[in-house]
Amino acid sequence: MAAQKEDEFNERLTQLESQLAFQEDEIASLNQLVTSHNDELQMLQRKMALLIDKFQQIQERGNDDPQDPAAEIPPHY
Repeated sequence: MAAQKEDEFNERLTQLESQLAFQEDEIASLNQLVTSHNDELQMLQRKMALLIDKFQQIQERGNDDPQDPAAEIPPHY
């Protein structure tokens, strides 16, 4: 009877150790994914800031030159 309980205990312990190893691996994978997403997010934020700056520059130039761009003659004429 005691040997059976010890076997059950060892089996449960083995299962718990297996689950713990799986969880540690999953946490490491998720951490890597979060880090990758954070890097991508920072890159996209930098690109968005550049686009906002360019857009503001275009708007400012548009305010200085009220002429309609569609009415401009292309440089080769």
